[in-house]
Amino acid sequence: MSEELEGWVQEFELIKRSLMYLGAKRVIHRAHEKALHNRQVEDGTSIVHRWMQQNYAESMLIGLRRIVDKRKGSLSLLKLLEKIEKNRALFTYERCVQMWPDGQPMANDSRLRALYASFSRDGRTIDRKQIRPDIKKLPTDYRSVWKYINATVAHQSLSGTNATAVFPAITWENLDNLFDEVTALFNKYYALMKPGVHVDFAPVLPASFQRAFERMLATGAG
Repeated sequence: MSEELEGWVQEFELIKRSLMYLGAKRVIHRAHEKALHNRQVEDGTSIVHRWMQQNYAESMLIGLRRIVDKRKGSLSLLKLLEKIEKNRALFTYERCVQMWPDGQPMANDSRLRALYASFSRDGRTIDRKQIRPDIKKLPTDYRSVWKYINATVAHQSLSGTNATAVFPAITWENLDNLFDEVTALFNKYYALMKPGVHVDFAPVLPASFQRAFERMLATGAG
């Protein structure tokens, strides 16, 4: 592997670590929401539950914003995709065959060909038209979410935006969809760096968290 490609692999690994951290946060948040299950907490702990929810939302939004940030000096998934697009001649089918993990059968290379087909129309070289839509997808499909993050969470001024503008509230569904889109995009291109490898961003919840939530809510049970 060339030094340049090795550097990109390391960047993918750093982004993977960030996404795994966010995935662990989501698992804990979901357990908390399940423990609440629409329960009206009327004692003094309600403020703690609201704080946990708000802290989770803000940390997830900031974390995802960082991963798609294309500003100079940022470690961004979208910037990595642009590097792949610009240097797509490096990602030939033959190179992917060479990168297939030792000890994993390719089943007559059908899996690898199916993977490569998501980037290529001729089955031999990567097609720029297959990459460009992925680079545009997150900024385009989630434009309102990024505006909300920048203005409400990151407190970043928005050029041409009314300072008194009110942005739509972000729902848990919006946040879940965004995380799923980002991780799916990561896995798609991570497979170019490490063919045959797929990352699961839904870790197992430690039992201690579930018990802690249940104890916190025990006194509020109706």
